[in-house]
Amino acid sequence: MSDNYDDRKFDEAMKTQMRQQLGESICTVKFKKADESEREMKCTTNDRFIPEENIPQTDPKNNDKRLELSRGNDTNLFVVFDTEKGKWRSFRYERMLSFYYPGTTRTNNPPTNNPPVKRIFP
Repeated sequence: MSDNYDDRKFDEAMKTQMRQQLGESICTVKFKKADESEREMKCTTNDRFIPEENIPQTDPKNNDKRLELSRGNDTNLFVVFDTEKGKWRSFRYERMLSFYYPGTTRTNNPPTNNPPVKRIFP
């Protein structure tokens, strides 16, 4: 992330859009792991796509999900449910290589019967 104001503003808008898309559908994100290997995962934060036993319980004091509270104030950390592994995972915004969500055709891939996706990063 750059120190340039316009770049920071763009990054914040991108993170907001990604969180919105993750809350609405299953998205595909590709990122570099801590060991520098690359990983692609299909993930979401939408309860409709998460098995009931994996949905975090709500804290009655502030009505926030415990999982969101574990993120604290780190807006670069995305805590998501990996729909293929069936487990909660996380990735960092600055280590992300690409992000796709349902919408339009994905580039550089052969045609499939899967719904089209829209690439928003990079």
